[in-house]
Amino acid sequence: MGSPLPAPSLLHDLRAATRFHHRDLEDDLSLTSRALTRDSYAQLLGLFYGFHRMHEPMLDRLFAGDEFWPPRRRLEPIVHDLRLLGRTETDLTDLPCAEVPPIGSRAGGLGCLYVFEGATLGGQVIARHLACSGDLPREAKSYFAGRGRRAGPMWRDTCAILEREVAPGDRPEAVAAACAVFSALHAWLAPFIEAGRVGT
Repeated sequence: MGSPLPAPSLLHDLRAATRFHHRDLEDDLSLTSRALTRDSYAQLLGLFYGFHRMHEPMLDRLFAGDEFWPPRRRLEPIVHDLRLLGRTETDLTDLPCAEVPPIGSRAGGLGCLYVFEGATLGGQVIARHLACSGDLPREAKSYFAGRGRRAGPMWRDTCAILEREVAPGDRPEAVAAACAVFSALHAWLAPFIEAGRVGT
C-alpha cells in the first residue's frame, strides 16, 4: 500500500471555500472596467473605511504584540486617500460603519487577514486602471496601490503566517471567518455595486 496523501493545506481550504465569494465580488464591483468619477471613488473608499473601521480594532486585539500586523493595517491609507479627495475629519467621523460578524478568536482573525491581504494583489491591478482616470488625484490611490512591489512578498509572508499560526483543529474557524468577511463585504458594498449597474 502507498503512503497516505498529505492533508490539504490551510491555503487550499481557504481558496476552495472562498473561490466563488471572491469571483462574485470581483465581477459585481468591476473595478478594472468601471469608469470612476471623483465622487464615486470617494464613495467606494468611504465604504471600505466603514468596513475596516469595524474590523481593525478587533484585529488589533487579536494580534496585539504580533510584528506582522501593524504593516498590514488598512485604515491609514484609506484616510490618506479620502483626505486628498477633500474629506475632513468630520466627514470621516460621519461615515457609516458596517455591521460585521464579530471575530472572537485568533484563527478567525487570521481567516479575516487572508481576505484583506489577498485583496492587496488585486489592488495593484485596480490601481493601474485608476491611473488612467484624469479625474482622480494621482496620490489618492494608497489603499489600492500602496504596497507596490512589496505586495507579492508580503502576500507570500502572509501565507506562511497562516500556515504556521492556525492549528489543524482551528482551520474550520479560519475558513468560516474568511467566508463571513467576504459575504459581509459584498453586502456592504451593495450601494456602490447597484449605482454602477444603474450607470451602465
